[in-house]
Formats: sequence, structure tokens, C-alpha cells
Amino acid sequence: QFSSICAIIAYEFKTGGSFMKLNGTIYHLEQPVILLDLLNEYGFQTQRIAVEMNGAIIPKATYEQVTVTNDDTLEVVSFVGGG
Repeated sequence: QFSSICAIIAYEFKTGGSFMKLNGTIYHLEQPVILLDLLNEYGFQTQRIAVEMNGAIIPKATYEQVTVTNDDTLEVVSFVGGG
């Protein structure tokens, strides 16, 4: 599966395709997706994270209204307790 992903990425770069970047990893979205759905798909616990999209912090209350496309860069930071 890894080699097929690399082949897709190489093809997209050659053809000028665009990508979404999540925490430094490049992904190709088949279509725009709602931020909350993307976070759930990748297993993030939305109550314990902060999301930065294209350099701006996204308020939790708007996760269901924000659309992510292949032109976006996301950084997701998880909060953990400890002592």
C-alpha cells in the first residue's frame, strides 16, 4: 500500500496536483471534507486538541463548518495530562 501511495503522490507532483498536509504528512483528498469528519477519520479526540489551519487557530465551535481542501495545511496538537 505504501508504494501505491508514493506512486500517487509522484504522479500528482508531476501533473501539478495539490495536496493537503496534516502534521507534516502529505495526503491527497478525493474531494473537500468537513474538518470535524477529517479529525474523526484520523482518530483525533476533538475535545483534547487544538487545530491550526493555514496559520490560523480554528475555534472548536466551527469544526463542523470548516471545509478542508487539498490546498490546506493543518497542524493538530493534542493535549495530554501528566505530572
